[in-house]
Amino acid sequence: MSEEKASGGCSCGKLRYQISQPPKVVAICHCRSCQLAAGAESVGWAVCASSAFTWLTPEPKYFKSSENVTRSFCGDCGTALSYQANADYIDVTLASFDKPEQFPPKNEVWLKHRISWNPANPNLKSFEEAGS
Repeated sequence: MSEEKASGGCSCGKLRYQISQPPKVVAICHCRSCQLAAGAESVGWAVCASSAFTWLTPEPKYFKSSENVTRSFCGDCGTALSYQANADYIDVTLASFDKPEQFPPKNEVWLKHRISWNPANPNLKSFEEAGS
């Protein structure tokens, strides 16, 4: 990402967000919680400082997917948008960015939950559980 801000949003266009700093980490997650929340075999995430993330439109719908995790989505089209486990960082779904190719993943995490027909990418640093 250049010094420009990166934006994204949901499928129907109702919700828009912006980040003002490059993500700290970009990873593909295979955990069961992400699989169920997205209805997909894995989810790409850009881990951003909360202070660099802004909703440009009314805020999305929220739900607690586990005791310490809040996820957001569009209440109209259902697009999964974020994951937040603490106040300092917000994970933003890679595919919801306007230009997701600007954030190539470097890591693949929670491979112990990987669905067998979804091969791990040998070019990424891999972790059986959470990565760093």
